Amino acid sequence: MVILLAFCIVVSVTTIIYASSRVSAAEKAEEKVNKKINEVGKFKDAKEVKLDNSLEGESGKYDCFTVYNSAEEDIGFVSTFSSTGEITSVYHGDHILSKGEPKITKEEAKKKSKAYAADWGKAISDDYVLTREDLHLRGGDMGGIGCYVYLIDWENLSDDVSIIGDTSSFEIDAIDGEIIYCSFPMAFYPKDELAEKAKPRISEKEAFSIAKPSIPSPEEWYSTLGIYDLDSVKIEVVDNSAKKRFGPVPNGIDQPTLMWELEIIYRAYPKNIKNDLGPEEATIYVFIEAMKGEVLSEMHTM
Repeated sequence: MVILLAFCIVVSVTTIIYASSRVSAAEKAEEKVNKKINEVGKFKDAKEVKLDNSLEGESGKYDCFTVYNSAEEDIGFVSTFSSTGEITSVYHGDHILSKGEPKITKEEAKKKSKAYAADWGKAISDDYVLTREDLHLRGGDMGGIGCYVYLIDWENLSDDVSIIGDTSSFEIDAIDGEIIYCSFPMAFYPKDELAEKAKPRISEKEAFSIAKPSIPSPEEWYSTLGIYDLDSVKIEVVDNSAKKRFGPVPNGIDQPTLMWELEIIYRAYPKNIKNDLGPEEATIYVFIEAMKGEVLSEMHTM
């Protein structure tokens, strides 16, 4: 009985110490993020942050924090690497998009993305190449008036190989130039490791040939939707491109792999049909291992 009581006391004390250490770790992480937010000054009236959860990603574990203002309202979030506290993404939930035509240019948007990254200590070096600078319409209403945002990606390319996870991405209000969301690089590979592994034996043409059984034709794709007859629509192949990538396989193995990412986009426009909601679109990704030609993964969004 005495032994059992002593055991229970030890377990209870251990549990209390473990719980308090976890709370302490969370509080320390919150304090560190709160200090960084105040130093950078990008959140208006930010008062405190709270650790919401921790998640496992391709590059390790990271923590997600909600940012609150003095009125205890949720105004955004920040994520960090759990091991280092380094910022990986920022979202300004309190920013309200303005409706109307863009007032800043793509060049201005690119400059703002670089300046914002530098403010967070994530300067975009010359090793990073601009791989996306799209103007995107969001939330258009029946009168065609919507909110425009620029989508900007700076990607680390080594010998024309895109490094998965080593990308800075930005969503920018096209009217006032405010940053709405950004994510910073979450994966890094030494240059010598990349140089050794970035030489595919499978060509782009061979990759498409290997992937052919995995890619439905435009007609096969549209027939599965069951919306209109094929005679009633015009189908276009919007994109049919390939990119060399190095990193974990999307929806596949975690081990860094050199692969071909094949992207095929179909779009179908109804012919002479009134009150239609617009074109249907499908994006098909096929990932081919670049040394032996194995199909690693497929993703279809329709």
